[in-house]
Amino acid sequence: MLTPPEQFGIIEKGVYRSDMLHPSHFSFIKALQLKTALVLSPEVPTRAVLNFLEENNIKLVHLGLSIWKPNLGWRPVSEELIKDGLEMALDVGNHPILVLCTSGIHETGTFVGCLRKLQNWNFSSIVAEYRSYAGNKNNNNYCNKKKERNHKSLIKDVVCMVQIK
Repeated sequence: MLTPPEQFGIIEKGVYRSDMLHPSHFSFIKALQLKTALVLSPEVPTRAVLNFLEENNIKLVHLGLSIWKPNLGWRPVSEELIKDGLEMALDVGNHPILVLCTSGIHETGTFVGCLRKLQNWNFSSIVAEYRSYAGNKNNNNYCNKKKERNHKSLIKDVVCMVQIK
């Protein structure tokens, strides 16, 4: 039986998003014939996930661990993490690629928002897509609005950095 991760989605052809993998997802993930798994959160995948990736020749790039910075203040994730992640995802040599974080929402949602801005999506559409994955995970409306404003500011900053490079 093929069971996708709860937050699985297709970003673009050959670029997928997800929350952290579990053994119940392995058959589904194997069918994608991934070349790269890009982890944006600092948490280390389980031994079962690491073994699965290795057995299936899926390159693990754990940017969340190598770039993680404490005390980012109001920023949900670091600009460097998103910028480096975008560079990896935009390189078709890494495709098919799965971009994931612990929840499949925060780091991955910010990453996808930056990618969508590079694709000239408007912010209303970017926020709508973010909300479709966030669902009721955080049902404090004030908190959500503040997070969305922070994501919007970060998206502008990162997109400028990627375009300048």
